[in-house]
Amino acid sequence: MHLTIATRDLGNWLNLKMVLYLEDLASPKTGLNVVQTACNARTLDAIPLKLHTMGEIFKDENFKSLKNLENNNLDFFGLYALKIKDSTVLPKQLKEEIENQDLTIIYIGKAERKSLKNRLEEECRGKRHGTFFRGIGALLGLKPPKGSLIGKSNTNNYKFSQSDSIKIVEWMNENLMFDYLKAENNIDFVERDLIKHFQPILNTTHNPKKSKYLAMRRKECRNVALQ
Repeated sequence: MHLTIATRDLGNWLNLKMVLYLEDLASPKTGLNVVQTACNARTLDAIPLKLHTMGEIFKDENFKSLKNLENNNLDFFGLYALKIKDSTVLPKQLKEEIENQDLTIIYIGKAERKSLKNRLEEECRGKRHGTFFRGIGALLGLKPPKGSLIGKSNTNNYKFSQSDSIKIVEWMNENLMFDYLKAENNIDFVERDLIKHFQPILNTTHNPKKSKYLAMRRKECRNVALQ
């Protein structure tokens, strides 16, 4: 029997998890119910309870080069993951924080108020400098223009110059791959559980092992933008 999450109520979410748990005991599953849709996008049709099955959501064979981002139809809500091709290109201090060197997924994000297309353009094309985009820029040693945050109500959202933004996009295209899933319900909860499971080094929320080195570099960027 397939169960589809159709409520945003936390109480119902927890009840559904218990149902899934009891159902799993009665009829153990070997994987997730991830189905292929007519638009060629995999859809998360049922949410797993056990974290060890989450590794089946983002499989290595489904990742594509970020260079080919624009070749995909992403006009829907969902979740995405970004992985690095070769962890040796990461700063030494960041690599030292990664306990499992085989874990190459470095960021998991969601798109629930805008399409995956718009969200990934923000994070990987610099259309708007999202959290991930700013983080990569900081790790590359780039700095925002001095004083660019002075007088701004939000003193966290620094931005890079156009020339530095191009460098960030070029680095991403060369070194990153992406995967995505179409989803419409309880995206927040699914994202949280995925982050807790994969512990992507560049996720700063819901992550028990978020990077202290990244936090330091982001702080340096904010300080420059506030000078």
